[in-house]
Amino acid sequence: MAITNYSTINEHKKTLTDFLCSSELTQGINVELRWAAALNIFLSITAFIGNAIFLVALNKVSSLHAPSKLLFRTLATTDLCVGIFSQPLTAVALLPEVKQHIHVCRYVSTVRFLTAYPLCMVSLLTSTAINLDRLFALSLRLKYRRFVTLKRTYVVVTVFCVVSVVFTAMSFVSNTVTTWQPQQTAPLNTELYIKTVHTVLWVQLALAVCYTPYFITTVIISRRFSQPSVWLLVVWRYVGTLLYFNSSLNPILYYWKMRTVKKAMKETVQRVCCSCGCT
Repeated sequence: MAITNYSTINEHKKTLTDFLCSSELTQGINVELRWAAALNIFLSITAFIGNAIFLVALNKVSSLHAPSKLLFRTLATTDLCVGIFSQPLTAVALLPEVKQHIHVCRYVSTVRFLTAYPLCMVSLLTSTAINLDRLFALSLRLKYRRFVTLKRTYVVVTVFCVVSVVFTAMSFVSNTVTTWQPQQTAPLNTELYIKTVHTVLWVQLALAVCYTPYFITTVIISRRFSQPSVWLLVVWRYVGTLLYFNSSLNPILYYWKMRTVKKAMKETVQRVCCSCGCT
């Protein structure tokens, strides 16, 4: 690997984007960057396919309470958008050819940040809301359907989106300078909700495994920002890809742990395959 004069680079590079878009700093790790780009493209495809199937299948699942379905739908939609926007943009920003044109790299990196940051934040907040929803379902029992309504859930999801956009805007600036719900009193299917809790726990575990390395590496980079390490940036890129992998992993967990969703997803895939075969 070529030895880079970091002191010279530091005189001109002010932000993390400048370092990541520096062809001098990434000199000698082009192969690793291309592999990371290819991995992001592959995961973007799996995230898109898995979450698209889950969203279609979720419409056929009648056993989940409407607010719960809205939260799962929101989480799957954010994961789908990560596969459509954030991961392809990350792959483009990783390519050494793009780094030869620093203005293009900066533009792509900026757009990637403006899409990935709010999507990941909405995903985290929605996962927390799903946990609370399961807690309310088990603790409130008959009062649950009167307390957790679809209208209130829409408000919560809207607040999540607004908060995520605001925090994204604040971070970007700092770096660069209704549906009526009847009050039902029918008894809840406790076994169903306990199984859903188990699913949520697996989703949370996957989220922790995928997000924690990224946060740790980001903290380390921020502390050593004045003396960046090439391989530390490589690690940061790969743990960022691991973070995106969460979007591909969630629909697999839904399929594995939720029987009704598994059946609906199977039927959706069979219908798609049949339609393709007929045409």
